[in-house]
Amino acid sequence: MTTGIQLRIVTEAAREAFVNGAPIEEITPVWRVMDEHNPTLKKLSFGSTFILERRTGNKRDTTRNEFLSNAGICLSNRVTA
Repeated sequence: MTTGIQLRIVTEAAREAFVNGAPIEEITPVWRVMDEHNPTLKKLSFGSTFILERRTGNKRDTTRNEFLSNAGICLSNRVTA
């Protein structure tokens, strides 16, 4: 149970870094240890799309803007400091 909580925290941080523009090379690759059967996927605040698309990244790498669009995040409404 403790491992699942820690994995969720790291996964949430990885997705947040991605959405905020961090290069994929600088993000903790949590998708390497999570597959579609991992129970932590159901507990994520953003769904499983980020992880599952990263897992299939070698077949088709989704661009950041395409991912954000699919997730319903509008870049034009974001406030940057």
